[in-house]
Amino acid sequence: LNMDAIRCVFLLIISLFVIQGDCENDSKTQQEIEKSVPKDEAKNDQLKLYSIEGSVDIEGSDISVWGSKTQILVDGGKYVGYLKQFGEFQIHNIPSGTYLIEVITPNHVFEPARVDISGKTGKIRGRRVNLLKTGSVSSLPYPLKFKVNKQAEFFEKREQWNVMSILKNPMVLVLVAPLLIMVVMPKLLNNMDPDTHKVSSYIFYHC
Repeated sequence: LNMDAIRCVFLLIISLFVIQGDCENDSKTQQEIEKSVPKDEAKNDQLKLYSIEGSVDIEGSDISVWGSKTQILVDGGKYVGYLKQFGEFQIHNIPSGTYLIEVITPNHVFEPARVDISGKTGKIRGRRVNLLKTGSVSSLPYPLKFKVNKQAEFFEKREQWNVMSILKNPMVLVLVAPLLIMVVMPKLLNNMDPDTHKVSSYIFYHC
């Protein structure tokens, strides 16, 4: 009986140590979770989202005709926006960075614009797209205002008949040039002195 009692006491002591260790581990894990939550919230606070705003206008055209067919593409379609009743648009949930804004409509071509969103200050500015000089900065008013650059061309214009286009044809030049030489050279030879005329005539007619 004494041995059984000793064993029971020994097992009870061991179980108490195990339970205490589990409690300490649970408390440490809970503290780590509590510490990590503010960090995640801070990261979420740093990831701010912005909106790009602007308007589209086609002078002399009713927006009800082309407005529903118009799309505003950000970086080639990464974000897409649509026009409101009076031609305004807003594209939401965009992080800070630099974006290319394009207006896509069936019958007209608009000049694209670039938008810079500062992650530190939240300031948004627009600038022109210069493919030849990418380093040059030409500012645009913000919110953006898109106006028609030109009407979309679906077919090439048929070339009209032109006299100069015929004269510039290489085959015509090959045929006309010798005729001109044959007509002009005799007149030039007649205006020369006799000795030079004999030499030039011999070269022109025998060579």
